[in-house]
Amino acid sequence: MSSRGCPYRCTYCLNHKIVDRYKEELGRNVKNIGFFRFRPAEKMIAEIRNVLARYRNIGTFILDDDLFTQNVPHALEFCEQYIAAKIGVPWVVNSHVKQLDERVAEALARAGCRILKLGIESGSLRVRRDVLKRHMTQKDILETVAGAEKHRLHSSGFLMIGLPTETHAERWETVDILAQSRIGRFRTSWFFPFPGTDSYRMTIEGGYLKHDPATDFTTFTDGSALDFGAEENLFIDKLGAVMPWFVNSRMERFHDSPASKRYHALVADVLRMTRDEWGAFKPRVKDVDRELASACTQANELHYAIRYNKFMGVRSDYYLAEESGIEWYTAAAKPAVALSELREAALAAAAAEVC
Repeated sequence: MSSRGCPYRCTYCLNHKIVDRYKEELGRNVKNIGFFRFRPAEKMIAEIRNVLARYRNIGTFILDDDLFTQNVPHALEFCEQYIAAKIGVPWVVNSHVKQLDERVAEALARAGCRILKLGIESGSLRVRRDVLKRHMTQKDILETVAGAEKHRLHSSGFLMIGLPTETHAERWETVDILAQSRIGRFRTSWFFPFPGTDSYRMTIEGGYLKHDPATDFTTFTDGSALDFGAEENLFIDKLGAVMPWFVNSRMERFHDSPASKRYHALVADVLRMTRDEWGAFKPRVKDVDRELASACTQANELHYAIRYNKFMGVRSDYYLAEESGIEWYTAAAKPAVALSELREAALAAAAAEVC
């Protein structure tokens, strides 16, 4: 970590409680007590060099600051020193839809930053504003994702479903913002009400809690702890399990997307399934996803597939390029590089490893 402290008060995060405690116990504003702390870039570089000297096969560094891009001079200085030190290892940072300065985006790309992570959380303006206290517009989201792409940064979005007061239509808005932005990848989580947070209070006051999240779940990827009624609970479970299919099916609403037609029937079938039918189908999700993604690749159709873990949807130009050992933006920047060619390159690379 190169810094500590987050300026936001998202209701699902403990940060707003930490800020309140600082104010209550010290009687001062967080800006006046060093709540936001930034490590000198040279110390970060020294630590990275030490790690590289002690450990082998490091493929990526994750700078897990709450918000790496909030301090522009600090971010620019780190990028310049990372370049000067010739570290050469790709890295990943957390950013914010409203905190990506053009100069920082350009510097991140030059310094070898590979993935820019963004908290989108919901496609609904109302949910973001009133439930999550994340004050950003649809335009903010679309422009930031486009800005990341412009600078060859692979954008990664966090999102939650099953939020208190969230409606069925607002869940579809989350699907649509992903389809419209064509973000590089997205990670779907069921909303998890951590005790002590404002969102936990909303959950209790709304009468949504059906399980004790502290004892009945191990992670926020196990399922929803909230109760929206049998029909909506089933929809939320389906959406959380196969979000990439839903996004693929809606892409044609915003872009020329031949792949959408392949997913229409599949999504319709999923939506028609009863709870028992869905329970029987879920173990097949991974195999069905790979089969359909392969068909899209053969036809050179941009799509999302479930990759790396069960809750991650990844855009095909990225994961195919990674499998073939080339930079992902090569395919994005050169339409002549077909997805099918990337697939062949990936197969050749795999065969070479076997040999």
